[in-house]
Amino acid sequence: MANIRLITWMPGRVGPITNALRALNNHQWHETYAGLGFGSREEGVLKRITGNNPQAREFQQKALALAACDRCDLMIGTFDWTDVLFYIIHAYNVHNKITVLVPHEAVFASESEYYAGTIPITDVALVWGEVQKNIFVNRGYPENRIITVGTPKFDPLFNFKPQRSWETLSKEFGLSPQLPTILFITQPLDYQFPAETLDIQIQAIIDTLRWAEAHGAQLLVRLTPDRSADILGPAVAAIQESHHAAIDGLEDGGSRRLTPHESIYYCDAVVGFNSTMHLEAAMMNKPCLSIMYNKYSALWVERGGIPSVTSASELGVVLERFLSKRGHSFSPEGWRWATNCFLGGWNDGRSAERIGIVLDILAQANKQNVHEALAQAEIILEREYPRLA
Repeated sequence: MANIRLITWMPGRVGPITNALRALNNHQWHETYAGLGFGSREEGVLKRITGNNPQAREFQQKALALAACDRCDLMIGTFDWTDVLFYIIHAYNVHNKITVLVPHEAVFASESEYYAGTIPITDVALVWGEVQKNIFVNRGYPENRIITVGTPKFDPLFNFKPQRSWETLSKEFGLSPQLPTILFITQPLDYQFPAETLDIQIQAIIDTLRWAEAHGAQLLVRLTPDRSADILGPAVAAIQESHHAAIDGLEDGGSRRLTPHESIYYCDAVVGFNSTMHLEAAMMNKPCLSIMYNKYSALWVERGGIPSVTSASELGVVLERFLSKRGHSFSPEGWRWATNCFLGGWNDGRSAERIGIVLDILAQANKQNVHEALAQAEIILEREYPRLA
């Protein structure tokens, strides 16, 4: 049984991935929450170390001390582009521990901005699919240290069945179990989007609400987990005044009543800017669209072929089509692209299994023979997990 140190940035923020990893019974997990730290690696570590920042120096020493006394066989992080995570993973590298990236963040807008424009410093990257792999390789990360496994984030979607009924859940929001429901996925819209996009999101929510009110539908807004309701601005009052809308995450300290998968399962259409939940909607055969009132790089539109709207009138036309004809809205070519680039060529709900196989092999390896261990793991994965045609 391998002892594995799992470093994440905050409890509950990467739950689907960390929960799936902890469920791998042949490993003993030791979880540490690191926090976000002082800034990005580019703006935090490089500048603040050279500027002799006392806080950064102190944390660097603590990270080295943690790694020195840690008896774990492997160290796993879900990202390392902030300085605190960078310090920790660097410390494990210094002390000759194998470090592994299992990324929790997808590429959903600008490829150039993904991962804060950097590459991992881990020995190994277990990526979702070809998009992440190509980004890292093009920036200089060694291709022979990358294995495509899919992501545990999507594993529960395979044959998903909710445990709670919409009859009960809808009443908790003051919504009707009979009316068509439009799910609006909010986003923090930070470094991957133009600055004005946050205000545009507010307008798009209000536009969706007004259409729902006028067409016998209802709106459920899912608040993003890492931002408070203030990102919704005047949309909060408009929703609270309506009998056709609710916000999941407005109360109870921002905790959501529905899981992401329940939200999609019980809705009839998904609206938002580029989000991994657009892909999850397609995996559950639900239609989705991207709001593009302004211009930004939108992978699901450009490569996946889903509809985009540039105005309230276009939004209404697409929503009316969605509610009259069911099924996901990726093009056939776009779905094949998404399967390869984000699901690793699989759609089987077994990503965590594949990660477990790689970790079993790495736990028996050392820094000097990581490449050989990964080559062995690749052979096993190709044999045991045939990809979709």
